[in-house]
Amino acid sequence: MESLPARDRCSDVLPLCSATKSSSRGHKIECLSYCLYCFRCELQIKKVRLAYFKGFWNILDIVVIIMAVCCTIFCIYRTAAVNNKLDALLSAPDVYSDFNSLAYWQLVYNSTLAIMVFICWVKASHHHLFANCNLKKTTRSI
Repeated sequence: MESLPARDRCSDVLPLCSATKSSSRGHKIECLSYCLYCFRCELQIKKVRLAYFKGFWNILDIVVIIMAVCCTIFCIYRTAAVNNKLDALLSAPDVYSDFNSLAYWQLVYNSTLAIMVFICWVKASHHHLFANCNLKKTTRSI
């Protein structure tokens, strides 16, 4: 039986062709939204200068941006590390490849992402709550 090149064997083992394309598209959209979020924060910081950092919700914005940058960097690292490990594994299938460190960092990534989503949800809920309260005050005054 003829041996297949590593990339052909990889596609047999991990059929990720369409998932990789949609995942890449998702990462691009995610990075674009991070850039827009950073741009919005940058405009506010330029507008109010150091007073921006006195508000609790503004500090949460900065925390979310830092977490988003860390998650993006991890995604790039994880993709490169998994590709390297898979190439090594496919070139020597009898050798044990240890994915424990990648599994640990995936857990850290998932936790960071969950915290980031929670903070964004709390912030959105806070803004929604106060927007409704202001609307009620406005209608009462009429």
